Amino acid sequence: MKIVVLAGGTSTERSVSITSGTMVCKALREKNHQAVLVDIFCGIEVNGNLEEAFAEENYDVDKAAEYMHSFDEKLDEMIASRRRFFGRNVLELCEAADVVFLALHGANGEDGKVQATFDLLGIPYTGTGYLSSALAMDKSITKQFFRAHNVPTPNGVTLKKGQESEPLSSFGLELPVVVKPCCGGSSVGVYIAHTNEEYWQAMKDAFSYEPEVVVEEYIEGREFSVGVVDGKAYPIIEIAPIDINFIQAETPIAYYVAATYKYNTNLAISVMGSSYGSTEDCKAVIKRASETTVDITLNGFGNLTGGGNMNLGDFTISGVNVKKADDGYTLSLGAFESAAESASGTTPITGESLEGTVTANGKANITVAFKPGAMPMAITAVFTGNVKKTSAQ
Repeated sequence: MKIVVLAGGTSTERSVSITSGTMVCKALREKNHQAVLVDIFCGIEVNGNLEEAFAEENYDVDKAAEYMHSFDEKLDEMIASRRRFFGRNVLELCEAADVVFLALHGANGEDGKVQATFDLLGIPYTGTGYLSSALAMDKSITKQFFRAHNVPTPNGVTLKKGQESEPLSSFGLELPVVVKPCCGGSSVGVYIAHTNEEYWQAMKDAFSYEPEVVVEEYIEGREFSVGVVDGKAYPIIEIAPIDINFIQAETPIAYYVAATYKYNTNLAISVMGSSYGSTEDCKAVIKRASETTVDITLNGFGNLTGGGNMNLGDFTISGVNVKKADDGYTLSLGAFESAAESASGTTPITGESLEGTVTANGKANITVAFKPGAMPMAITAVFTGNVKKTSAQ
């Protein structure tokens, strides 16, 4: 089939959309479909007729994604200077396709506007129709539907600008709460507030996205998704939470570490640069300490395979600095002291450094250089997080 994968656009979720579209387009081409990745707003250059765009044998999906990202820095200028939303050759290419796969996120993508346009033009597309999309995009309207049909939904309230200074108690709510823009998606602008200070900051940040926000009671639990296509319900999928919650743009990243998160990791040990063993039975816990730091508790040193033997219990590295990066955040710390507790007693630990990264999708890589006890040699531990086994605690 000839398939246009539409992604990008002008919403706050543009980057997420490009990532989704790239993966979808690659999967479709692996199934031998003639799929092309197109930015709905920035458009695509077509050399020759439209059919040639689908027939390109060595089509490079990653190159198409790079082309889309090349517009990122000048997107605001393009929006201000244009009246037309659809980019060059977009509608023409969609009309020439057998179907359009909508990999769009957020406004002008999931809110029914594109769907309504395609309905009028007779362009087949994936996903729900324009009315369902518009209603589901508005969280306030969605919650009204839930209540009207007795579908359980967290207690909450919709607030407009000017109401952010009113106390939670006036709405029958108490901390912790979840604050989110009314019509956002992909967790952009979503905050979990555990203190009054976090709540006021979350309200300020959420209102920077749009003039209406939803505030709900926080319910800790598991998340499941069920796909329904043509009336058929597909198997239930659990969406496992990642270790660090809700990465946002300008606020210090650790502000969004909610309570404590625990995940399984792989652990590899080297002594003086040589391998000393490894294990897949290791646990790491990251806990919010302040708005700019986290505490990291590690264990599993007694489970090494490959000849190594380090009988250390749990130990915590406190005050690890957290900074935002392009695809998640970085962890860093200089010299530190800690102590490992085990059945054999307490082992003092003197650390030399900690460096790490955690990507937006939750993949963690943490390197710790330290000297346990009075051992004179340099020991390095590398923890690699496995997001598939992540579970919130």
